[in-house]
Amino acid sequence: MSENIDIREITTEEKIPFNFTYYAMKLLGRNLYSNPWTAISEIVANGIDAKAPEICVLVDMRNKDQSIIEIFDNGYGMSYKDLCEKYTLIGRNKRNSIDNISGKTLGRKGIGKLAALYLSPKYYLFTKTKDEISSWVVNTVGINESEIPTLNRIANAEEILVAKQQWESCETGTLIHLTNVDLTNIGKERIKSLYAILTDYYLPSLIDSKIKVCVLSSENEKIDFQEIEKKISFKSLSAIFDNSGKNYSEKLPEYTYLLNKSGISELDSIKEKTTVLDIAKYPISGVLPMVDLNGDIIEAEYALTGWIGIHSSLDKDILERNDLNYKKIQNHPNALRLYVRGKLAVGNLMNYVGSTQALSNYIEGEISFDILDDDRFEDASTSNREGYSLSDPRVIKLIDIVKKIVTSLISERAFMGKHSNSLRDAYFKKLEEEEKRRREEEERKRQLAESERIKAEQIAEEEKQKRIQSEEERDATKKQFYFLEQQLTEDDKTRAYNTHVIKNNANNIHDNLVLLLEEHPECKTYDEIKAISISDQKILTAVKYYNKVNYGLENKVITGDISSFIQQYVREVILSEYLTIHPVVDDPINWVCAFSPQDLTVSLENIFSNANKAGANSVKVSFLKENDYLIIQFSNNGKKLPENCNSEQLFEFGYSTSTSTGIAIGTGIGLFQIKELFVDDLGGAVRIFNNENEGVTLEIKLYEA
Repeated sequence: MSENIDIREITTEEKIPFNFTYYAMKLLGRNLYSNPWTAISEIVANGIDAKAPEICVLVDMRNKDQSIIEIFDNGYGMSYKDLCEKYTLIGRNKRNSIDNISGKTLGRKGIGKLAALYLSPKYYLFTKTKDEISSWVVNTVGINESEIPTLNRIANAEEILVAKQQWESCETGTLIHLTNVDLTNIGKERIKSLYAILTDYYLPSLIDSKIKVCVLSSENEKIDFQEIEKKISFKSLSAIFDNSGKNYSEKLPEYTYLLNKSGISELDSIKEKTTVLDIAKYPISGVLPMVDLNGDIIEAEYALTGWIGIHSSLDKDILERNDLNYKKIQNHPNALRLYVRGKLAVGNLMNYVGSTQALSNYIEGEISFDILDDDRFEDASTSNREGYSLSDPRVIKLIDIVKKIVTSLISERAFMGKHSNSLRDAYFKKLEEEEKRRREEEERKRQLAESERIKAEQIAEEEKQKRIQSEEERDATKKQFYFLEQQLTEDDKTRAYNTHVIKNNANNIHDNLVLLLEEHPECKTYDEIKAISISDQKILTAVKYYNKVNYGLENKVITGDISSFIQQYVREVILSEYLTIHPVVDDPINWVCAFSPQDLTVSLENIFSNANKAGANSVKVSFLKENDYLIIQFSNNGKKLPENCNSEQLFEFGYSTSTSTGIAIGTGIGLFQIKELFVDDLGGAVRIFNNENEGVTLEIKLYEA
């Protein structure tokens, strides 16, 4: 180093020449960097090597084609001697310096300062140590290519600084101020990528410096340096190889989703168990025969450390399903980043691995292989410092190790995907089969319904023919009932007046009879009173329907179909009398017996009267023939009988629900008359009971004579 300094003609402390011509420096700068961000990262590396606790990067893009970039640190700074012997000495190996006591120095070639000239032909350097402060400028504008650029001292230049206040707060350190940097092609997404590139450029576990960034893109923005932090979406990984010693594998969830959320619970529950590869299965360390700088072959130890993972998907929705913070974390593509001595050596080693498998771009990781930059051997990197020679045995060994790990990760992810897809396909196949069975069942039901419809039509037609025949047979019987409506020969006015008088007198008898039973309960046992009640009811019923039916006031017994009589009476008389009740009557079943039309109508009147008092609006009349008896049921939807009511006592003369419950529904005469006239005279039986839902049913059984 001393020989190099001796040949330089340093005639004044105001100017320090570089040891390269401008043409040589320009050629090197063009080959070293492919974009502004990598050049910025290289300058930051100088701050890391200076053991700076904090490094700040300010990008002022308020005027994009003449942007300003300031990169400063609070390291130990550079003295005039440092500038002469270190900074302006292109090709100086900093690792041979006494400053590299810890062996952590990132730079080796001593050409990182060319990053500033790549960004701008003119830049300023401000530095301060504990003992001295100085300001310098490098201006290559208009310089002849054969000339040697110089670092020129300037005075009172800090006024040009954008982050002047922040720089002044640093007691020691170095600041690079770049002017007229053309960033016209840098959009919003590229600005975001600066943060990612800076975090990717170094392994935080191997450096002690904090890196802060501030980007100004509008006039009203204030300077606010934010510390950058490496963010990896470990929760979206489905498998990982990890020998980093940082336990990154523990950050993976137990299960990972490989399918988009569908809103279908059966599909959304499909997930796969994440995998951690067994590092013992991979030859990640060993020894490699290498030719050192002296030409000797020595055994060099190598070891791959770090982590390599494979993401669950490239679909943003799936990744966010696994990691709710994925959108905040990811702003650059997946890559397998290779680090040497803590500094990014290859942005994506997958380009070297050469995998053509479909899931190769799912791979992300950060690995170190420091043997690539071992001071004992020739530098393995290519001339542009952004790649490595594929013929180098160290690179061959690295690719061989990585390829085995990547292949295993891809196999694990492929198996998971195949399993999830098979479960999804099985679900849809099940749906198809269920839909097929449903359609087949619907067709079977349709055919059955059609068959039943045809059968029902046939039965209905047969029933119709039977009814026509039965009605023709009953027409002859109806004429015997004296119950057909017809115009009577008596003068209507005279008949109406006479029946009105009789009706009033019969009502008076009924009212007085009720009053008598209330005041003299012992009368309930008198047969004469019972007979009076029945006779009075017969008069009321006969007079009430005298204008509608063709039978006299005498109690005549006829023989005929009692079910047909009841149907006709209900439809032609009861229906017009009780307008609030809707009666439904079954078809007659041809039960022929001897009965008194007058007595039967008294009973029917009492049945519908009681239903009306109970608040019913519907009465169903059913006929059922069983063995040797006829069952007639009158079911209404009115009030139910009280729970403590004795249904058998209801048929006793003068007994009503008010007797035991205080709830008056009738006079205690109607049911007695039904039993006396309808049942006892015809030799049957009667009972009354509550329906399951609402109302009561009166059931009468008549036995064959």
